[in-house]
Amino acid sequence: MAIITSELGGRYQLLDPSYPTYVTFSGVSFPSALHAIYYAVLDDGYSRQMIPDLDLDELKSMEQQMISRLPEIDMDVLIDYLIDIFINKYSNTSAQTELMQIMDDEDTYYYIDNSGILGKLSEDHEIGLNLVGTITSAIRKYGNSYSSIKSAIQATL
Repeated sequence: MAIITSELGGRYQLLDPSYPTYVTFSGVSFPSALHAIYYAVLDDGYSRQMIPDLDLDELKSMEQQMISRLPEIDMDVLIDYLIDIFINKYSNTSAQTELMQIMDDEDTYYYIDNSGILGKLSEDHEIGLNLVGTITSAIRKYGNSYSSIKSAIQATL
């Protein structure tokens, strides 16, 4: 079964990358996975330094800067960043439990976000899938096994 949603509220709010749950990436703590994604993609030292302390509206004001940087990033590197960030997000026991309750083993989660930054990840890289949804589905199925998650994602490309 596929879970296809463009609205990540209610039961699915945990799946939203901006959902407030602490994530650590490259030794830095962030208030959400979305913050960590921006940090991973942006290479401007000043912008990166500010990101952990920004509220969501301030973070989203950097969207154009983020979008302009996406085509410069190697797809494999981007996938590695996202896997690391989302494994960390769901390694929290309560987040992991909630993820297990939201989805069944055979579910695939697709987040259709044509207006936001995550919708542009696939478009800018000319890949017809939603990376965040695919990674989340793989984490749900394979736990924190990086190699299994990476193999599952590569099989979809």
